[in-house]
Amino acid sequence: MKSHLDYIKLGEKPLYPICVPSHRDPSTGHTFKHLKNANIKYAYIHIDDTDNVEEYQKLPYNVCVKPKRTIAEKRFDMVEFHASLGHDWCWFIDDDYLKFVTKDMNNKLMELNIGEFFATAEQFIDIEKDWFCKFPVPGFLRFFGKGKKYEWTEDTIPYMTSSKTNWAGCYGINIKLMTKHGINFDRACPHGCGEDTEIICHFIKKGLKGKTIKIISAEYDDDKSKSVCWPEDKIQRQKDVYIYLKNKYPDLIYWDNGKGKNPGRAVFNKTDTEYPEWYTKDNTFKFGSIK
Repeated sequence: MKSHLDYIKLGEKPLYPICVPSHRDPSTGHTFKHLKNANIKYAYIHIDDTDNVEEYQKLPYNVCVKPKRTIAEKRFDMVEFHASLGHDWCWFIDDDYLKFVTKDMNNKLMELNIGEFFATAEQFIDIEKDWFCKFPVPGFLRFFGKGKKYEWTEDTIPYMTSSKTNWAGCYGINIKLMTKHGINFDRACPHGCGEDTEIICHFIKKGLKGKTIKIISAEYDDDKSKSVCWPEDKIQRQKDVYIYLKNKYPDLIYWDNGKGKNPGRAVFNKTDTEYPEWYTKDNTFKFGSIK
């Protein structure tokens, strides 16, 4: 009988390109170290002409440079660029990912290199049907079984098909299907933020499905102080994004009051608070503005 480890592609590399939107300086990007350690050559780095272009061009990858953009605009351009190259599928990953993991049979984390991680995911993709591929929230790998030993049945599969699922920073997207049906990231998202949530809402609204791979996970650097999307004024930005998405997808978007260092954010498929207090007190605002 197979265990989840029989699906892990040790020593293999992905067939589809790895695409990294990056910012400022490659020396700060953990993902580039992972690409180097796994000897991955089939990668594209997408930057702006205001970044340290000379340093990026020293990397052994395809470096794509365009004028300064928001991340939403950059992701839109990435889809168009890879469509122009005839790429059917691409792996999109931010430059700040720390590690890629599964678990061994004793429930201990087992690290993979970036190539093994994406190669494992590729075996479950149906290029004619799957619009995207994502992974569990960091730290929450999903397995079948009881206790520390995993018990599998013959019909167990290490993924699930879903339309109501989120992603952030590391996912695969079907360039072929998106191009065929004219779907892309929304460049008009306030501050260029929330584009990942917006496109998932688009998929949900149209009933378009993808895969979640339950047996592997990617963990990112949680230091958001250097985030291009969520700098010090991130709470105001999150409110602006919420207003925009709530007006665009009123039945999908909700406000998650959150706790601790992230006291509020726009999310979907939540019913905790449909309209936060600051939203209902004053209904005179326009998109992207809060009094």
